[in-house]
Amino acid sequence: MVSLERLQNLVDHFEERERRAADRLASDPGGRWHFGLIGLDLAVPGHRIGEVAVLRPVVEPPGEVELAGALQDKGLMSAVGRYSHFIRHELAVDRTFGPPD
Repeated sequence: MVSLERLQNLVDHFEERERRAADRLASDPGGRWHFGLIGLDLAVPGHRIGEVAVLRPVVEPPGEVELAGALQDKGLMSAVGRYSHFIRHELAVDRTFGPPD
C-alpha cells in the first residue's frame, strides 16, 4: 500500500519538473515550436540553423506523464510515450519564420 507521504513526494516531484520546464520555456525569446528528436547524439551543446532554428540538447527529457499532459491528441500517447526517455535533443524552430499560414 502506498503511503500518503509517498504520494505527496510524487506530486512534489512532478510539480517541480513542471516548474523547471515552465522556466525554460519562459526564457526562450520570441517563442518557438519544439520538436523532440530521438536517436540523435551530438557532442556539441547546440547548433544554430541560420535564423530559423536551433538544434540543442534536452535538459530533462519528458516522462510519460508530462508527455501525456502535453499532447492535444491523447491517442498519440501509445505511439510515442514509450520513447519519451530517449529524447536527447530538440529542434526549436522560430514561429515567425515563413508565411503566417
